[in-house]
Amino acid sequence: MAAAHRSDGLQAVRFPRAEDLALLMDMRTALKAAGAQSGVSTHASTSVQLDLDALSAKADTAPLPGHADSLAARTAADDAANGDRFFVPLPPGTDMVSVDEHALLFEPAPAQPGRLRLAAELQAARGVAERARIVSGLMGLMGFSSLTYALTEHHENAPLTVAVLKNYVAPRFLQRYCDERLFTVDPRLPAVFATGMPLVWDLASLARGQARMEPAMRALLQTMDEHGLRSGVMFSLGAGKGMNHAIVSLSSPHAGREWISDSVLGQSILFGMALHQVWRAPLQTFTRNTRVSGEDAPLTVMQSRVLTCLAAGMSDKEIAIKLHTTAHNVDYHLRLIRRRYGATNRAQLAYIAGRLNLI
Repeated sequence: MAAAHRSDGLQAVRFPRAEDLALLMDMRTALKAAGAQSGVSTHASTSVQLDLDALSAKADTAPLPGHADSLAARTAADDAANGDRFFVPLPPGTDMVSVDEHALLFEPAPAQPGRLRLAAELQAARGVAERARIVSGLMGLMGFSSLTYALTEHHENAPLTVAVLKNYVAPRFLQRYCDERLFTVDPRLPAVFATGMPLVWDLASLARGQARMEPAMRALLQTMDEHGLRSGVMFSLGAGKGMNHAIVSLSSPHAGREWISDSVLGQSILFGMALHQVWRAPLQTFTRNTRVSGEDAPLTVMQSRVLTCLAAGMSDKEIAIKLHTTAHNVDYHLRLIRRRYGATNRAQLAYIAGRLNLI
């Protein structure tokens, strides 16, 4: 399998040949050979302590050998080569929720053309624990320690929802990523959405792609570093009609991205496709059922706190300080509450909160 390096940090990848991916195709043999090393990354896990200011785009930093420049270095030639951009960045108001794999219902899947052998093995696993052992073992064999599988759901007259499986990523990282809405500044997402092509990244390349290191971006990169998400592969897959799609992200504690060879990249793609064939339908069913049953659900704890502060006459900035969050996050929750109860301004929302005993 060959990969063509691009000037914007993306790699054009042909579909991997089966002979290049024998390790994943013969899953049981691979795991048996790995033995006690299953689920353990072979790369160093010490923190790299990035100097984010030195790595920003304004710094005179040479690109990594054989790799692309920053993600921000888009050229007209690359845009033309990409053709129509069939994915779009996450729109304002996007909500991201974490889902436990134990909450999903896995139905027996009949054999069908195009279904990967690995997907059949994962589908046949006797419960979440056995499937987790297989998934973690294969991640370790490839050199990854963290996996994110997310599914977008578009609904008419409702904000975009992104459901993320939380079982294979550090809980504290995912909580902060969702609660502080760090996904809204994650530079990997628009890069993947814009072209639909795999992205090979490391923290240094993400930092260099920033013309200015904003506080939210700094928080994202530092949080990724603290939790050992320092390099990896991210790509998207179709998930039905319309704009629904899945995001697969594999991360490693290794500081640089040079270790991600064409072989590792190809294995990652096939691995993600197998996971997609297993997780897509159960996660879609769960999110759709949750959306229907949650229309009359009570406000979340954060929404109740924000609403209580608003009724007390506090500004967004004052609420953010009191609740130890950002004004952007406060505004997001207020927009969700206003949309839910049909309020057009803060005064109406405060009145409705009192009339409905929401606070």
